[in-house]
Amino acid sequence: MKKKEKLSKAHYSKNLRRVLLRHQTDLTTIQFSASYHSVSLSGKLLKNTGAEFSIPNIIELQKELSSLGHITTDLSNWLITNDSIAKIERDHNQNKKEKQLEKDDEAA
Repeated sequence: MKKKEKLSKAHYSKNLRRVLLRHQTDLTTIQFSASYHSVSLSGKLLKNTGAEFSIPNIIELQKELSSLGHITTDLSNWLITNDSIAKIERDHNQNKKEKQLEKDDEAA
């Protein structure tokens, strides 16, 4: 019986990069890393056009990120976990407000 080969951190990072590029993510506005069953994102999550992600796009991105492992984020405009997505909006005084996506939004 062959011993299962352990994949490198570079392999997990490469898979994460592929997911982000498939969703046309601007890689210059975020920092990301991946390792065995863990994905981490920080910065500002934008499309490579500079536009915000639409709700259907962010839901699909979350599904693919979840398949890579536990999601940890420190993003300025989205809060994404394996179980939830929230849009972070700032009021005029730059105070953060989180807007949880409703199930109705997923159907859109």
